Amino acid sequence: MLDDLLLDLGSLRVAASHEAAAGRWLDAYLLTCGALQVIDDWLHRSDGLLDRAVGVLPARPYALRWAAVSAAQLRDLAARRSRSRRVLSEHRDELLDLTVALAGAALDPSKLGTDALRHRVEQMFAEGTTWPPDADAQIISLPACFRSFDQHPADAVALARLVEPELTPNTPVVVAGVRTSGIYLGALIAADLRAQGRHVEMIGIRPGDRLDAGQRRPLAGAAGSPTVLVVDDPPVSGSSIAGVVGVLESAGMDADQIVVVLAVDADEGGLPALLAGRRNVVLPGRDWHTDGLFEVDAARSAIGGMLGPRHVLESFGRAADPRTGRETTVGARRVHRRAAFAATVVDEVTGHREDRLFLVEGVGLGWFGRHASRVAERLPGLVPDVLGLADGLLYQSLPAGTRRWMTVDDGGTAMERYFVSRHRAMPVASDRSFAIRGRRQAVWEVAAEVVGRGLGRLDLLIRVPLVYPVVRSLLAVSAPSVVDGRVALDRWLDAPGSGPLKSEAAEGSFTNRELATYDPVFDLAGLAGIDTSLAERVRNGWETATGTSVDPERWVLHRLVHAWSRRRNGGSEHAQARAVAQALQGYVAEVLLPAERPPADGPWCALDVDGVLETAALGSSAPSAEGGLALASLIAHRYRVVLVTGRSVDDVADRVVAWGLPGGVAEYGCALVADGGTVTDLRSSAAREVMAQVATSLRAVQGVELDLGYRYAVRAYRRVSNGGRRPLDPDETAVLLALRAGRVEVVVGEDQTDFVPVGYTKATGVRELLARLDPGTASDRPLALAVGDGPADVPLIGLAQRFVAPRHADPVLVTAGATKARGAYQAGLADAVGMLIGHRCGGCPTCRQPLSDRARLLLPLFSLYEAGAVGAPRRLGAIVVSAARAAVAG
Repeated sequence: MLDDLLLDLGSLRVAASHEAAAGRWLDAYLLTCGALQVIDDWLHRSDGLLDRAVGVLPARPYALRWAAVSAAQLRDLAARRSRSRRVLSEHRDELLDLTVALAGAALDPSKLGTDALRHRVEQMFAEGTTWPPDADAQIISLPACFRSFDQHPADAVALARLVEPELTPNTPVVVAGVRTSGIYLGALIAADLRAQGRHVEMIGIRPGDRLDAGQRRPLAGAAGSPTVLVVDDPPVSGSSIAGVVGVLESAGMDADQIVVVLAVDADEGGLPALLAGRRNVVLPGRDWHTDGLFEVDAARSAIGGMLGPRHVLESFGRAADPRTGRETTVGARRVHRRAAFAATVVDEVTGHREDRLFLVEGVGLGWFGRHASRVAERLPGLVPDVLGLADGLLYQSLPAGTRRWMTVDDGGTAMERYFVSRHRAMPVASDRSFAIRGRRQAVWEVAAEVVGRGLGRLDLLIRVPLVYPVVRSLLAVSAPSVVDGRVALDRWLDAPGSGPLKSEAAEGSFTNRELATYDPVFDLAGLAGIDTSLAERVRNGWETATGTSVDPERWVLHRLVHAWSRRRNGGSEHAQARAVAQALQGYVAEVLLPAERPPADGPWCALDVDGVLETAALGSSAPSAEGGLALASLIAHRYRVVLVTGRSVDDVADRVVAWGLPGGVAEYGCALVADGGTVTDLRSSAAREVMAQVATSLRAVQGVELDLGYRYAVRAYRRVSNGGRRPLDPDETAVLLALRAGRVEVVVGEDQTDFVPVGYTKATGVRELLARLDPGTASDRPLALAVGDGPADVPLIGLAQRFVAPRHADPVLVTAGATKARGAYQAGLADAVGMLIGHRCGGCPTCRQPLSDRARLLLPLFSLYEAGAVGAPRRLGAIVVSAARAAVAG
């Protein structure tokens, strides 16, 4: 139970019975709350095909959304009449009262008849009790309040005491716990109010619930009009709580009957704007119970008790946290709090004195927190020593002088040893994450969502039936284990005499903020967000140590999920787009480019990137199957390929390194990338000055944003309502051109406007790049082939023996002398390469690139629009075939 916290309902029932029989009331209460949450979610389940379709359908067309919603409601009506639902509804109603009783026992078992309570739990969860099998397999949602941050039962008691004076005598009370945390907190509040003599009932509720009979019954107020206490963990925006209040008001409750009861993060109290004006009772952050446990005297007392009576702590006080180098206080309350303390430990028996560093950090209440102790037991010598666990805080001991250890250059062997040891020490029987649906809390489901973005509008129709089975098949693992989940460099410590240690080794596995998976490769792929070379070193070491390969499909899917997760947790849009692009570039290199490369000594070829080599994919840009195969065919036939693009130097450098290319021209000829990613600024001092003036002028225009990735040219855009980009208005561009007459050129793209100093073009960049890479090149037309699709590519026509424009390209290219390809986008590039090498890409033994069955499953999902809308139906057929193969394999 302590290794794997993602228990199903069947496991929760067994564990709750066991804990109650042993008199461990806190865990019995926590486990029963988990069972109650699972049941309530099952009764109001929203993970079926219809619900997920409703969730992703746009508001318009109205008819389509109305049909889907109506079908879901009819489904629910039929479900309410099923025997399984009736049985589970009865269990749920009994469990609500039992949960409150167990919460009371957790608070003070002396006030209850515990023998009778044990019997109630045994009867409730007895093996002979009928539980629908499909419900029994449902997985718990872990509560943020007692797992992800440090609320305490004492906080719920404090709230109950604050609420009591607000209640009218003899008025019945209904505690409405907002699932999930509100179930746990609400049961404690209800238990304390009952202990004060109040008539209290409890329900679980979530925004969007269509209230069933069991939820409505307490609200009907058989004993009088009730006061409803809406309970949840500390709000951020308050939207979930406001949604529940709306459900209650729709059920007939008056606004003055509803009281919002919350602990809040802010020391001064107060509620988010969405809840302003509501009746409320709040516990301000300064009054949270756990804050006091981080006081110096409290920490000294706890640590001294764990060391034992023969040890004395001298000079005990706060210390700098080795992970940050700063002395920390309690910190934010919606994350685990932590602090470091230093002391001299004196053994009064031997007289031995030793300077020690103590880390104190929240890990969760009861069995949630004991998971941290279990992880430490399984990983001796790889994590800090544990002194003990109390009140949801883990106390760890380290040698004095412990500091943050890991840098990108240090990483590799130590990380590999940790991940391999963890995988071997914490195996699980099955990957329960595949049972999680509809929550955006499982890696496989987020991976399907990310991949589905490449399908455009078709994603709404085919993600569930086609993308889901492919992604699930690719992410299934034969040897699942409990992952770490948090691998940032600041979580590694260098302890004198101990070497590298991993801190917070139990915090990222099972929380409401992390994504569920049991694939150890997920941890390795997380390193790619720090440094791709570090990730590859650890990946290679893992493969050697375990004797198992990490296939490219698992690797790229996990990298994509990490990019999504970093964006969700506050990362920038630019960083996410670049991380997605890097993941896809690495995948293309691994599955499409030749593993053994011939000498690159043939003629030069110049390829544009957007719309030629790459297409929009997953919120970024990357080669599709056809684009990658065209690049691979050129490399296999010994052509030397350079990229010539308006993209930023970082984007070009990423591609040059990932694909092993000689170099590239970036930002319309303003800069070069060569020598493994080295950047050269080609601009004159005057050009630099004019670009700085343009950037300054644009920053002063309200609503105009600059792409911070551009350092040599300037890329500007405006936002549209859906968060996307559009070019600047023509009058804005005209003003700038008038101010910088003769010094600036404008390149208008589909979703941005670029400004380039006059005299710098893709052609000038190519000549300068080839002069550096191949000084002997003196031809007027040094390029055997160039492929581009926009007006900025016109100057390249004069440098190429053959210039080909894909079918979708701007007509100005053909007017200027380009050959028009039959295909559009990457299909047009493939046509151009075929003209050069004399056969279709991959059509001879030299350039044929065999694909694995797994690559054949995934590549079509990245390549739907590689030939434009006209070619999409054929690619959609490939996706259908992939899904069928995955379903058979699964």
